[in-house]
Amino acid sequence: MAGEPVFLSLLREPAGGRAAELLRAALAPARAGAVHEAPVSGAAFLSARGDAARHLDAWWEARVPAGARPIVLVMDEPELERHLSGLDAEVLVGVARAEERLRYARFPQVRAIVATNPLALAQHAIAELGGARREDLAPSDPFSELAAVGPLEEEPEEADEPASQLSRAGLFGGGRELDLPSFARAEAERAAPGLVSRLFGRRRRRFVVPREIGDVVLGLHPAPLVVVPARKGGVGKTVTAGAVAQVVGYALGETTGTVAVVDQNIGNPDQWGRLDVPAAAGTVRQMMAALSSGRELPPPPAWARTPALAVYPEDRTTANAYPPGLVQRFVQQLRQRHVFMVVDLPNRLPDFSSAEAAICAAYLDLANLVILPTTDDPSALLGVVEYLDSPSLRGKPVVVSYIASTDRQLRRHPVVRELLEEIRRRVAAVETVPRSEKATLAIVKGMSILDISPRLREAYIRVTRAAVQALAAPGLVS
Repeated sequence: MAGEPVFLSLLREPAGGRAAELLRAALAPARAGAVHEAPVSGAAFLSARGDAARHLDAWWEARVPAGARPIVLVMDEPELERHLSGLDAEVLVGVARAEERLRYARFPQVRAIVATNPLALAQHAIAELGGARREDLAPSDPFSELAAVGPLEEEPEEADEPASQLSRAGLFGGGRELDLPSFARAEAERAAPGLVSRLFGRRRRRFVVPREIGDVVLGLHPAPLVVVPARKGGVGKTVTAGAVAQVVGYALGETTGTVAVVDQNIGNPDQWGRLDVPAAAGTVRQMMAALSSGRELPPPPAWARTPALAVYPEDRTTANAYPPGLVQRFVQQLRQRHVFMVVDLPNRLPDFSSAEAAICAAYLDLANLVILPTTDDPSALLGVVEYLDSPSLRGKPVVVSYIASTDRQLRRHPVVRELLEEIRRRVAAVETVPRSEKATLAIVKGMSILDISPRLREAYIRVTRAAVQALAAPGLVS
């Protein structure tokens, strides 16, 4: 359960002091000490290093009890967003214009509020707290009418996970690894151990994503387009697309790069539920309409809780295809926004026999790499072979994500083994993923598949690693 809320004001003077007093006056007397004005304001506090960071660490330790829930107040300034990746505090940022909120949209813990001065931001913070914890407010709260604003979200505590064999061994021959979920942790260890972890509530969960995945992705030009189609349903296509995008998102989380996952399974779009996308989020169809009409600013994407992951869901009400030229313009727009793109495609071979098949053909023509998911059902394996025989895949690297059955007799059946061997000879890699009901449980619980199971997480890290290595092979992305 989250601890007592503690306000940290990074607001600049002269209005910063008045905003802090406003907060204290609104709180009950017993909670008035829960407002702290930092000795350094703005982004300078968040980016402190060396001796400055150590002094701030001591300042924070002396004033704030362990387990407190920080709520940071700060006004917008140039490049402030560079210091917010992975922070677990609740952050309220005051911005001058509504369009400036887009700069903070990818951070789930950050609320960008249109507030032109520190006093207006403090009033919003009081309203947030009033909606969440009425007992914290003074009886004469002058801003009680603002309490209808929804409460700040509270992150659940998660159980410890031991480091896995894969995490200890590393995926790039003993290369660098990155502990998650908070990328601020690495910055804290370099600057002043304990500062960021105390201030921003280091979570108990630990897992490892190789930083090299992000390093390689950032070195690929132009930004690669990865497509995930299938010939047969029920092979984990949408799960694979989402999981690969999440792995890359974590690997990019401490950089300025972002990854996009695009739902183009037009007959059955379902990245909505899997990645907890708001129902009112802009869709691919809206973005295509903006591009068709010549509008310069298409709708922004939704942002998943995974760091650096933008989600482009598709409209559920229509299954019409898009002209290949419009798909090309859409991909160009994505490349301007993101450094890596994963597109979830329909269960169709690429041709022009249907709208879904035409969508597959249009994206495959532009793809830099194809991930084909399969199970050990012989019909699914034959579907992979059919896809490999398609002219659209000629010259493109392919990685196969193979969900292995728990039945040893099925895995070792001569038909299955023969088909798998044929596939292995024709693709860059075949990576095995364990069959697990936890993939469905992740959807039910609204969790990332990377959080729900260490075995699934490590499997999809392997799939992503194979994809990135195939993309990095000479001559594939240029």
